[in-house]
Amino acid sequence: KLKEMGFNIGKAGVDGKIGNATKTAIRQFQETFGLPVTGELDQATRDRITNEYFKGALVKEVGIKEIGWNYSIDKELLISIGYDKNKISDEFINGLNDTIEKYIIDNSRNISVNQERISKFLAQISVESGYGKWTIERGNKEYFDKQYGQAGGKDSKMGDIVNQNTGLRRYCGAGFIQLSTRANYQAFSESIGDPDILNKGVYYVAEKYSWQSAGWWWKNNNMNEFIDKGATIKQVSKRVNGGTNGLSERIRVYNLIKAYYNKVER
Repeated sequence: KLKEMGFNIGKAGVDGKIGNATKTAIRQFQETFGLPVTGELDQATRDRITNEYFKGALVKEVGIKEIGWNYSIDKELLISIGYDKNKISDEFINGLNDTIEKYIIDNSRNISVNQERISKFLAQISVESGYGKWTIERGNKEYFDKQYGQAGGKDSKMGDIVNQNTGLRRYCGAGFIQLSTRANYQAFSESIGDPDILNKGVYYVAEKYSWQSAGWWWKNNNMNEFIDKGATIKQVSKRVNGGTNGLSERIRVYNLIKAYYNKVER
């Protein structure tokens, strides 16, 4: 099973013996799936190998550089969470999955860890964005004036006014986690290599980078490390939201995604 999943068990191949190459493969498997790394084929390792084999786990080029597990989120899951099926385009799905690969998995090799990161990321994003409906900070002129004071020029912290009716500033919240302030827009612009993020601001980010800006914020604020250390949904929510608004809903979505990963054939 190790060989069929892509682990290198040595030139001798499957011969019924556990040699040095097989022990190395076992250690690599244990590291990949979050088990104690002993190199021994204990019962827990044996059971996990069988479980992952029948799920269809595939490891590429065990050096141990790239894990070929399919973490992709599909349309059916998003609909079950609460997203509008009529607004889930291929571009929407691809944006999410590209963000997961770049900012959430972020070269991690541990499948259990990655599933936990993704589940908590998408649970937060879903509630924060009203299931993909809100991509721009909401408010009226009174709200923005009270929140940010008198509008400055384009180079000020929140930028100039880009909507005279609402008072929306150029660097108000945009994307599914509401990227805001000129400094963050500039940092995100530089990381993506797109100067229009800074030049055009809120509407441009909302239209083109709703997923990516959320992923950038997530990674830039060390959320993956926070989760890896055992942060709960409540603790993650406080970092993202500043409180526990919608906590029960965040937990519901988290549980749906965890169940999805547990049952789906990979």
